[in-house]
Amino acid sequence: MRRLAPLLIALAAIGIAAAPHRAESAPAADSLLRGTAQIVYDVDPSERTRVTWDVTLKNNDPETVFREQGVVSFYDSYNLPLLRGAGNVSAVGPGGGPLAVTVRDQTPGPVV
Repeated sequence: MRRLAPLLIALAAIGIAAAPHRAESAPAADSLLRGTAQIVYDVDPSERTRVTWDVTLKNNDPETVFREQGVVSFYDSYNLPLLRGAGNVSAVGPGGGPLAVTVRDQTPGPVV
């Protein structure tokens, strides 16, 4: 085991050095638009179950940065699954202003 220790330390050092550093590297293609969610279930046997779903989207896409000239891309929609029967569905932008929400009930099952 003593002979393996230097080799293991060297391999670990190489692995750490070769790993991408998040602060210095550009976002991966799959994290250009990153979403996180917090879901809270309030179960009360005398009432309906209330589900609160707080979703936050972070736009890391360099193509959507405001520029004075040239082409600026932007996201005009983002699809999220909802439980069938959801009510009071709303969305707000970064400044707290309301965003348009459309619910399309196109498939059978518990999710629309």
